[in-house]
Amino acid sequence: MRVLNLDLGSPATGADGIPAAIAATRPWLEERGHEILVERSLEPGLAAGRAAARDVIARLPDLRPDVVHLHSAYRPGHALVAATLRRRGIPYVVSPHSAFAGPALERDRLRKRVWIAAFERRYLAGATAVLCLSEVEAEDVRAVARRARTAVVPNAVAPRAPIERAAVEPPVLVALCRLDVRQKGLDRMAAIAAAAPALRLRVHGDRDRNEPAAVEHLLAHLPANLEVHEPVHGAAKEAALAGATAYVALSRWEGISMAVLEALAGGLPCIVSRYVARTLGDEAGTAVAVLDDRLLDDDPAAAGRAIEALVADPEELRARAPHGRELASARFAPAAVADALEAAYRAGVGPVSARTAGTPLS
Repeated sequence: MRVLNLDLGSPATGADGIPAAIAATRPWLEERGHEILVERSLEPGLAAGRAAARDVIARLPDLRPDVVHLHSAYRPGHALVAATLRRRGIPYVVSPHSAFAGPALERDRLRKRVWIAAFERRYLAGATAVLCLSEVEAEDVRAVARRARTAVVPNAVAPRAPIERAAVEPPVLVALCRLDVRQKGLDRMAAIAAAAPALRLRVHGDRDRNEPAAVEHLLAHLPANLEVHEPVHGAAKEAALAGATAYVALSRWEGISMAVLEALAGGLPCIVSRYVARTLGDEAGTAVAVLDDRLLDDDPAAAGRAIEALVADPEELRARAPHGRELASARFAPAAVADALEAAYRAGVGPVSARTAGTPLS
């Protein structure tokens, strides 16, 4: 099969999980003989989305996709491409990446309601499958689009060697994420840092275009023990994780965080919000330390004390690491996720593709 991944109007950040999610399964799919194409544009807005979509539509005869995989939601370009695909009988699947989570729908609530009613329900219903990262997300999708055919296909993380961690005093909590204050719970982290000065927290990530005023306010009022740095990759990422007592993800909503999966695979203890824990499945209870979302929002001092108690007992925190590695290798193994993706693609394509049958791949 020839699979065309579309990510038009993607946030131009160095901590965007969509390209990482595509890359995590690409080698496994390519080993099976599938050709994986990726088209990505970084310009936001209606006009830019339409222009990017028209460019892709014009090149469809050359791209010759058997199936198109559209990533994220509320993308004008994706709605335009999907309408063309429906007319031409080209199957497509959609990965919303948590865009329909309850808390996410509260942001720009009116505009999202109008867009969902006008475009998004048909976009989702026209997909041969809406690929949800967890059953939590599947419930969210069905709540906004009852006709959508959902399938749970999580993100994948490759097996890796344990992260070689050094003893760190005082404790350091590290997060790798977009600077989306509300979604990623960065305001929660700031409040905890202010209430628990013995902790040190480091965030590596780019500014996000969602609620830029909230980002500016966060950066202008950082507690002394909360640092915000540029995104890290490769050896710099390894160094950041090796210098951490634990990885922290206090998101209000999430698909499945690629950074959390990488931390789990590397045996780094993880402290997460209950919402994040739910996305990891029932087995997450022994793999991660969980903080209640109400506690995080209503009592940052108590949340800070809970984190201090966790890091004060490093042996108990480290005891979760083998469970985290086991969870990553069992539930989020690239080969298993590639199996699920392949099945979803084939279900839409059928046994023979009229677009590529008898035509050599270029």
